Amino acid sequence: MEWIDEILRRSRIEEVFARLHVQRRRARREPLCEGKRLLVQRMAATALRTSIARTLTGDSYREFAMRLADSPLLQ
Repeated sequence: MEWIDEILRRSRIEEVFARLHVQRRRARREPLCEGKRLLVQRMAATALRTSIARTLTGDSYREFAMRLADSPLLQ
């Protein structure tokens, strides 16, 4: 999991993904104050990381949710 973190940080994919998510929200004319924008970016980054981890484990959503709850590494 650490190498995934390194890849995401070096490639800045996480940053680009979060920025695109904010742009999509603005395109729908949703008002985003600074605090809301930061929250949206953090949630987008978390969703990206969770999707990558679930895909790599091959677990179903339910199985992954149980594994996530028990694993400090995945959290």
